[in-house]
Amino acid sequence: MYLISNGVFLQATAEANNLSAVAEAKETYSHLMDSVCGGSRPYLSTAALEEEHHRIKDKSMELFTSKRKMGGTEFSEKYREKLEQVLTLYLFSYCIFCSDLKPILSLTSILFSVKMSKN
Repeated sequence: MYLISNGVFLQATAEANNLSAVAEAKETYSHLMDSVCGGSRPYLSTAALEEEHHRIKDKSMELFTSKRKMGGTEFSEKYREKLEQVLTLYLFSYCIFCSDLKPILSLTSILFSVKMSKN
């Protein structure tokens, strides 16, 4: 019979809490951005898109912060930083979708950004 120490159990629970909060914040961001510029929505300029991104990113980050999570603030900070990076990458995706940045962003820079977000 295997016994799991309380520390391992608490660590796993804290990670699960933070990952759940990250997933909810990402879903909120995607949903709100899609309502602004997704699908059949009219074209937005880069400036307007960035403005909406900052507004919606702030809401998503606030949602992440307000969620009850185990592990404390210091433990959650790495998840918060990763969430910020991912939401910035999402902005690049929306910019490309809106076609305003296609000539500026090369495939290499996008791949580099994705690679950096995985680290």
